[in-house]
Amino acid sequence: MEKLKKEIANIVAKSMEQDFLDIKYSLLLESHNFYRIIKIDIINDNLMGLNKFDSYHAHKFVRSGWEGRLIIDTKTKSIISVTTISNLRQLISKIETRKYHYIDIILFNLNSKYNLYEQIQLEETLNIEDQTYKRKFKEITNNLDINLEDYTYHIVAYDFRYDKVVDMNMYLMDSNFNILKKSELMSYIEPDYIELTYPNNINTNPIETNIMPIDKKKGIDLSIKKKIKQKRGDWCGKMRSNFNGDRLRTARTYRGMTLAELGDSVNLSKQTLSLYENNRGTPDFSAITKLSNSLHFPTDYFYGDNAISVESGSTYFRSLTSTTKKSRIAEVTKAEFIGALYESLYEYIDFPSLNLPTINIGNLDSIKIEKIALLLRDYWGLGDKPITDLQYTLEENGIIVVGTKVDDKKIDAYSQHLTIDGYDNYIVVLSVGNKGKARINFDLAHELGHMILHPWTEDIETLPPDEFKDRERQANKFASSLLLPKTTFKNEVVKFPNDLEYYVRLKSKWGVSIQAMIYRANDLGVITNNQFQYLMKQISKNGWRKKEPGDFPHELNDNIFKMAIDLLLENDYTKKDILEIFNKSSISLFRDEIENLLNLPDNYLYYKEESNNKIIKLKSNYKNL
Repeated sequence: MEKLKKEIANIVAKSMEQDFLDIKYSLLLESHNFYRIIKIDIINDNLMGLNKFDSYHAHKFVRSGWEGRLIIDTKTKSIISVTTISNLRQLISKIETRKYHYIDIILFNLNSKYNLYEQIQLEETLNIEDQTYKRKFKEITNNLDINLEDYTYHIVAYDFRYDKVVDMNMYLMDSNFNILKKSELMSYIEPDYIELTYPNNINTNPIETNIMPIDKKKGIDLSIKKKIKQKRGDWCGKMRSNFNGDRLRTARTYRGMTLAELGDSVNLSKQTLSLYENNRGTPDFSAITKLSNSLHFPTDYFYGDNAISVESGSTYFRSLTSTTKKSRIAEVTKAEFIGALYESLYEYIDFPSLNLPTINIGNLDSIKIEKIALLLRDYWGLGDKPITDLQYTLEENGIIVVGTKVDDKKIDAYSQHLTIDGYDNYIVVLSVGNKGKARINFDLAHELGHMILHPWTEDIETLPPDEFKDRERQANKFASSLLLPKTTFKNEVVKFPNDLEYYVRLKSKWGVSIQAMIYRANDLGVITNNQFQYLMKQISKNGWRKKEPGDFPHELNDNIFKMAIDLLLENDYTKKDILEIFNKSSISLFRDEIENLLNLPDNYLYYKEESNNKIIKLKSNYKNL
């Protein structure tokens, strides 16, 4: 298989480092969503060029309109597919629901014989039936005239930074995504590609190692983060001497501006700005100054490189249908900056690790969502009592929570999957203002529901409206089940189920809105539909639809960013030092912008530079005069 490994490794490198760049710089696109798709297509096309005179060839398959490739090696009886490390890591942390991923399907059918142990399950009824996996496997391999019973499935996973392949391995996994064997493939790449990828010479001997089962909380390979950090000093963290058009595009999307809008503000044409963003032209000093003033980004920002790799996955917006795509892209960009700020502090602060259970969910229904919420309560040791501080609970389990002033008033809250320097992270962004604690609690629980229940490997923007609404309903069901556990809450609400004043009392105990509790009481069968309608009419009559009793503006706790900064200040770091920590990571933002992103008090990082220019002093005998 050595020849095949080498051929695949060089196909991926050539696809990413030559063919993709040729296409990328021939196009002048405002949106780069297209690039993510075309990278896959280029690799797939090039895989079809495998030497068919050997024992291997590429096989096309189609799933839900998407076309993929499998490499069939009849000599070694192996099937191989190519994906990104990020995609594989997301599959491990959250096995696909509903639409089974082809990797999951093939692993189940070919590699179950290697299983080390069974994946965490809720109970037997939640298992996806074997017949479903087998049927979908036949759909993928329907044109193959060979017996696949004795075949083994391998996955080639690669990582790239700044259009260069930086890591590539072949994995043998069991059907639960436990790694059985890992083969390093970077050394197979031809010398030209190695020089492009690594500044220093690397070992040219292929390495094969047997490794321990995967750490499902932290992703594929625990050495990835260390590797990336080592490379920072070599090729990531260097300042550019040339203008960086990618950063201009980022700053523009951060401000929610189109090329035309930015052009109007700086008196430059849309076409000129497009050339700058695609590094096909360089603005002069005057233009740089105008861009800096208009976008409120330091001029140094446009000459920097990203020392921290942040890749955004799916984003769940509560109000997807009512917000503009421009606003959503702006918020995703801001979330990426928050992720970079988090990673820069990670060098100094021991933040909590991401701690979410691995659950094979299957097809969701109301009963299963209820069980999953109870499972999470048990996993986090929450018992069946009210959750006193949900923000703290999420942060304690490695989820980043930030309150911020969202520019678009229609954006209420959203959750974002981020891959930061190779590691999975989740961030919840809440719009702050006049929200009460009950509203904030439900928003947090709702976004947590998306993290637990739904896949993060797809583009949410492409979901049909009905499917998106279904997911929102599922997240609401999860939130109410988590905040109001079935048995405990039912035993309480059954005492006075039709008394609104009683719900007011329960609200102060459970930290959940009256309306949400009435919905939950109806869901649990404590009140009938007629009783539910009566109570909701009374709520409208009392004017409680928008503001209930006890709805006072609630300030979020100090988030992990403020706690981290305070901890550094307590340990002899100055505010100047902290700003330099961010700058060392090439996060060139003005101080007020950092404060806004991290929901810090105004001027929290402000410091006054002390002057040493003392040209006069007291005489030594001034006391005797």
